[in-house]
Amino acid sequence: MAKKTSRWLIWLHRLGYLTTAIIVIEFGIVSSVLGREWLRHRELSANLVERSRTQETPLRKDGEPYVRGPAVELFAKLPPLRTLHGDGLRFVAMPSFGTSDYALAVSLPSGAPYASGVLIVIDKTNESRTASSREFRIPSPVYQRLVADLDRLTDGWPGDDDQCLDGAPAAFERVRGARITSGIGNCSPHYDRVKLLVLNATRRFAPGPDLPTEDDWHRFEPEQRARRVASPVSSSATRRAASDR
Repeated sequence: MAKKTSRWLIWLHRLGYLTTAIIVIEFGIVSSVLGREWLRHRELSANLVERSRTQETPLRKDGEPYVRGPAVELFAKLPPLRTLHGDGLRFVAMPSFGTSDYALAVSLPSGAPYASGVLIVIDKTNESRTASSREFRIPSPVYQRLVADLDRLTDGWPGDDDQCLDGAPAAFERVRGARITSGIGNCSPHYDRVKLLVLNATRRFAPGPDLPTEDDWHRFEPEQRARRVASPVSSSATRRAASDR
């Protein structure tokens, strides 16, 4: 009887060892998966921060086809940076919702009483994406306050983990003599302030029925606005990983 009992104890011990080994292996697998996911998320976050920070260069393509690529293409429709008299701003906004994309350039020649600008509006409601443009002027003191406010917001901006997939992506290029700074972002509070600063100036000095009807560069046709009031759709961030694009 004792021998039989000992045999059962041996098998129970073996089963316990096997169960423990399985648990340890499963724990190792789960830890490995979670570790790789954490590292992937950390790498994605660091990449987003780097892309959104203020750069000491013009905006450049980096292979990202959804926001940065189209922004560079919109900048190509504007007067080149070298023509901005050493004191100028280029800005583009590409609302995920709405009917138009926007591109503007404004510059102040040395000693001029007015800064001169051009606004280009691209119609997204047709396949040909027809564009219209108009020139505008800003009194020199007002322009200087505008770019000073922009410089305070953007100089040295370290970037943030903006994983927004909708909203109104926007980018800027700022010229000050030989220095050129640039940045691109979407729904972060920082870029919301940048976009609203430029939007308010555009509404004041380049008014028109083709300008945004919302406060984030979104423009809706009357029937779209009616549907939106009846069934609101948020145009701010849907916070998801940018890699899901």
